[in-house]
Amino acid sequence: MREFVDLINNVKQDKNMFYLVIDRMEPLINKYMCLLYKDEKEDARAELISALWEAVCNISFYNNDGQIVKFLSIALKNRYMELYKKSRKYHDNELNMENNQEMLQNIVWEKNTFDNVIYNMTIIKFVNRYSGLKKNIVFLILIEKLSDTEISRQLKVTRQYVNRVRKNLREKLKEEFVWSV
Repeated sequence: MREFVDLINNVKQDKNMFYLVIDRMEPLINKYMCLLYKDEKEDARAELISALWEAVCNISFYNNDGQIVKFLSIALKNRYMELYKKSRKYHDNELNMENNQEMLQNIVWEKNTFDNVIYNMTIIKFVNRYSGLKKNIVFLILIEKLSDTEISRQLKVTRQYVNRVRKNLREKLKEEFVWSV
């Protein structure tokens, strides 16, 4: 009945016995690994195993198997939550970029006049100079005409960062269009 207690004691004495802990916790590792969407499964597995290793090294007080299983499960769940938040933030921004690219392509054909087409194509070229999060912010400033607060809420960044990008954008627009006349 003290299977995990003995297992943890053995791992603390001989690090090569850790693979037995991995075997015992494999179902939970697989569960969290599968719940992480769109990420490399092997990377997620390695991260979860490293969390398991840290938990085994840090566990100090244990009297029975239930305490150990609970401690290890919480450690795995915490690492899963960290990975999930990072993954979701990354993939949500990636999805926003794809949607913004489609909207950029559609904007050109919304207006009929030649001047509007040229203006929109110029804005699209200007937005495409940026990449990643800055590209999203520039798109929302120039095309969607959102405020700094709205952009910061939508992209989950600070308002100060959006304001800094807006100031930088203003300078770039001045250089590009005012001084080139």
